[in-house]
Amino acid sequence: LRNILNRYLSRIEVAIRTTIIYELSNKYVADPTWFVNPSVVSSQFINDFSVKAYQSIKKKPTIKRHHLKYLGQYAPAWKTLELCSFGTLSKLYCNFSDNKIKKEIAHQFNVPNHEVLESWLISLTLLRNYCAHHARLWNRLFNAGPQMNVKLRGSWILYQNVNPNKLYALLCCMAYCLDNLSLGKGKDFKCQLKKELSSHPSIDINAMGFTKNWEQEPLWDTSL
Repeated sequence: LRNILNRYLSRIEVAIRTTIIYELSNKYVADPTWFVNPSVVSSQFINDFSVKAYQSIKKKPTIKRHHLKYLGQYAPAWKTLELCSFGTLSKLYCNFSDNKIKKEIAHQFNVPNHEVLESWLISLTLLRNYCAHHARLWNRLFNAGPQMNVKLRGSWILYQNVNPNKLYALLCCMAYCLDNLSLGKGKDFKCQLKKELSSHPSIDINAMGFTKNWEQEPLWDTSL
């Protein structure tokens, strides 16, 4: 289960990374280090990023070569953010000052507003960390739950009483994002997940928050 989630979470991470770099670098063409500009990002994020994240990033060969050749405290966004963790990217998105650009990014994932995408990214970052550290998933209670009772343009779940702090809620968010990122990836993820669950019939999926008749939900339809 962890291996499946890790594989597809990485696709979501790459999509978030690419979208943020592309949209913000085009918007702030004159400022290649917009990620540390206090008019673009909150000062709290900039301080944390400077003290923690960039200290690690600047040790990477790409950034080392950049600083040997160019002046400036930071390498440009398209180099720096390539080396950021999913958690840092999520925090960056949540700390953008311009809600309009946040909404534009959310729309690229077919999500109606930035508040929803923020909650999803925070939750998926937590899930990614658990997967990366080989932690238990199947009956875990997650501290940060995504917004679930939302109206979405794409195929979503009809049953609204989903526990946002259980794994099933996060799987729904993953499936929805993958459906709207690239052709076929959402279907591949759903098919692999269903196959994995069916191969272990003794596992209590209710402990993961799965609802009754979850496979009949529009989101989980793999017939198309």
